[in-house]
Amino acid sequence: MDMYGQIKEWMDNKKLLTVCFGHGKNKKEIIGRIINFDSNIILVYHDDEKQIYNVSLTEVIDITEAITGKRLGK
Repeated sequence: MDMYGQIKEWMDNKKLLTVCFGHGKNKKEIIGRIINFDSNIILVYHDDEKQIYNVSLTEVIDITEAITGKRLGK
């Protein structure tokens, strides 16, 4: 499965994910669900903070299923 297919599957199934993104010292890791995406941006809803993060796919370091540990194949 390609990267976009995996993201769509996670979004459709409302999977809880750990998303690590950023550059250099500005790295951030959140646990949430992907609520929307296109070819450049994913929107991640952070369950604890009740906040939506707008993340560029170029900033994504890793996405992992919070329960199973399945990783995004980049």
